[in-house]
Amino acid sequence: MTEPTLAACVSRVLSEGEGDFLVAGTSFGGYVALETALAAPDRVRGLWIMGSSAGAPRDPAGARERGIALRDGRFETVV
Repeated sequence: MTEPTLAACVSRVLSEGEGDFLVAGTSFGGYVALETALAAPDRVRGLWIMGSSAGAPRDPAGARERGIALRDGRFETVV
């Protein structure tokens, strides 16, 4: 994937995937997979992450807010 931001990667996954799907990722792709699952829990039927430090959020509500901020282009506020 050649998108410039994590939010753009998630948007691309969601726009190119049709219906419900499984999402998987390694390394940076693990972050993309996790954020995709958080952004569209109604569409993502399974999540697989390997070789990435992306993991389940300790604060699910905070993770949802972070995902919203990323999708809104507020990357700097998240970092």
